[in-house]
Amino acid sequence: MSVVPNEEISLTSSFTIEAWVKPESFIGPGGIKGIVSKYHVDGVPSYAVRLINGKVNFTVGDGDRNEVTSYQELPLNQWTHVAATFNVHDGVISIYINGVQDIMKSGATLATNTSDLRIGVDFNNRFFEGGIDDVRIWSGARTAAQILQLKNNDLVGIEAGLMNYWKLNTATDGVTPDLAGFNNVGIVEGTQILIENSR
Repeated sequence: MSVVPNEEISLTSSFTIEAWVKPESFIGPGGIKGIVSKYHVDGVPSYAVRLINGKVNFTVGDGDRNEVTSYQELPLNQWTHVAATFNVHDGVISIYINGVQDIMKSGATLATNTSDLRIGVDFNNRFFEGGIDDVRIWSGARTAAQILQLKNNDLVGIEAGLMNYWKLNTATDGVTPDLAGFNNVGIVEGTQILIENSR
């Protein structure tokens, strides 16, 4: 699924990305499976949340200091909640798995580009095999308590700080809505299928 870049996805300040994922395979080029990716166009990086050999990887630019990979490997064929946060003030990037912080690193610098946001695929068509549900992008680096409070809840779409919200349950004419109200609709690609998921 792709979303045309604009203010709500061309992030320049602190942010949080959340999604439920159910991987069915870790096999593929470099072991990489894209979850939410704006990385990269014409060699210019930006942010991405993906799996690398079953572990959650979060990058906000090129270089080791701008990415972090979880200690924990996700289980296959099981729903897991993942969240990644970036704090522009101190450069801290963190990964949370089921609401618990797995790893963090400081000193990161956010890069930006003009690429579409893509869900379910990373650059060079590194597709996610399995299910992705309830993708959210928030302004601000959310805390573990904030992530835990809402991760299992359906949102209204007007929650403070919510910038994008794709439930990924339905599509009309190949388009799935952004329920946060900014009309950043997702365009379903290729063989991607949107269904009502039960977690």
